[in-house]
Amino acid sequence: DLLLVPKPFENIPLVLRVPHHDLSESVASRIIPHGKQHDSATETTPEKDTLKWRKRFMEENPCLTSEQIAEEATSQATNRAAIASRWAKERKVFSVRFEGTQWFPRFQFRDGRPIPAVADVIEVFPEQTSGWELAYFFVTPNMNISGRKPLELLKQDPARLVSLVHAFVHPA
Repeated sequence: DLLLVPKPFENIPLVLRVPHHDLSESVASRIIPHGKQHDSATETTPEKDTLKWRKRFMEENPCLTSEQIAEEATSQATNRAAIASRWAKERKVFSVRFEGTQWFPRFQFRDGRPIPAVADVIEVFPEQTSGWELAYFFVTPNMNISGRKPLELLKQDPARLVSLVHAFVHPA
């Protein structure tokens, strides 16, 4: 039997911690307290299982440096990092910091330009979300799409991807 919530508490948001045996991080560990800023450039040393997951991500997902992005975008800018930095600042793409280098997962790009659905996904996440949290969303098999990875929807079904990210970020 479910208990009724007392009237004064009916409209108060509730956060539940739901552990999942297949995830390297619990839902609670992905939550950043309100008001706390997260800067991916100054990430703290990750726990062993998180580092293992990050290494596997880097092995399985081709990534680009900002210079490689400039090349693929045929940018003529003298500052080779400018275009990638601008796109990241505009929340069109995201990057992850690994072994001292900023990397941009290749799956975010088509023909040297950001895929618009990536910006739609980033927009749903809180502004302080790290690149690693975004990477986790894109590459972790999701039961709402039959265990496929959300990144598979980037080109096939961007509208479904946006719906999926809303369910991921704001579970009912």
